[in-house]
Amino acid sequence: MLFLDLFDITYDFNIDKEFTSRLGFKDIFILGKDIKFSKEKKGYALGIGISRDTKTLEYFIQNKFSAILIEDYIINKKIIADMKEKNIMLCFSIGSIISAYGLERSKLIYKMSKLFDYARSKRINICFASFAKDEKQMVSKLQLIALAKLICSDEQYIKYSLSENLPMLVDTNEK
Repeated sequence: MLFLDLFDITYDFNIDKEFTSRLGFKDIFILGKDIKFSKEKKGYALGIGISRDTKTLEYFIQNKFSAILIEDYIINKKIIADMKEKNIMLCFSIGSIISAYGLERSKLIYKMSKLFDYARSKRINICFASFAKDEKQMVSKLQLIALAKLICSDEQYIKYSLSENLPMLVDTNEK
């Protein structure tokens, strides 16, 4: 299976089309412009909810957000079950691996891989993206795939996530 058009998601900073193509992506979606997001108990049904607080994550699920990024990557079986029931995607921030160092990075990769394994066993849709906050956290598509392989060893699944799942989160009214 070929996945030629790979995508990424970042926070809002200066990214032009040339930079996007040099990194090997068809497009890089910007949080707040192309994809709506919320870190609080408010927001949009078509968007990404980002939090570590259980009550806020429950709010995102009840309001049918398209995806959730659990910032602390701790397995919460009730949250995962509710995400499955409402068909909500689980996001993994590869940029957080890049910004962590030493033992903190190892712990983060371990938590991410455990959450990934549990979510995949429950058949949750998963998306990998850099969620880069600045240019220092930006990676090429090959680097993104390599970093995601620390969490999931299935390269085809990672490519599927980067090519098929990410575009589903884009607000077509904005783009």
